[in-house]
Amino acid sequence: MALGRTSAPSWREMKGAARRPTQGLMCPVSGRGEEGGSGRRPPTPFPAPQLGCVVVGPPLYPAVHRVKRGTAAMVNPVFQKSIKDVDLLYKILDAGLDFPEERVSFHVHDEELASLRHTHILEVICEDFLPKKLTEIRRLTSALSQHAGGATLRLEDFERTLLTMVYSAHHVAQASSHHQRELWAESFVELFKAIKRDLAAK
Repeated sequence: MALGRTSAPSWREMKGAARRPTQGLMCPVSGRGEEGGSGRRPPTPFPAPQLGCVVVGPPLYPAVHRVKRGTAAMVNPVFQKSIKDVDLLYKILDAGLDFPEERVSFHVHDEELASLRHTHILEVICEDFLPKKLTEIRRLTSALSQHAGGATLRLEDFERTLLTMVYSAHHVAQASSHHQRELWAESFVELFKAIKRDLAAK
């Protein structure tokens, strides 16, 4: 599924949030920071989730427990770990991206961007973790609504929700019927609300 140039205002909001400073994390067991005991870690594109919050219920993305990859790094991958990664994702979306479907493979339209090793992480996320069916996305939005007023989303869940929103936005434009377009648009709006709510909580 092809995605061309995007101008969704929500992306600017995402990038604005990425530039806010974040505090370093401390290991809850050892009390040491992630960077040699300094208590600091490199800045993340979005504020870190609160370690003290307890997430109740099934995982937002069950594929995390089903995926089988040869390397441990791909068990629960995260694409955006720095501002540079956020900018790279924006460039990929701006250049054009084919989301994996039944008859379509993951494909980045820009050859130089597609050849980057880091882009492979995005491919794994899109192929193995994102919900593709409307019923799965509606189930996701229902689970996200239960997060309201509770714990903020984990970084990987926030990223996958953002990518699922982009995926839904393209379906709105490509829907073959008015009814399908309304269903996809409703899912897009619910995903946007979840992202905006999570950013406000942080």
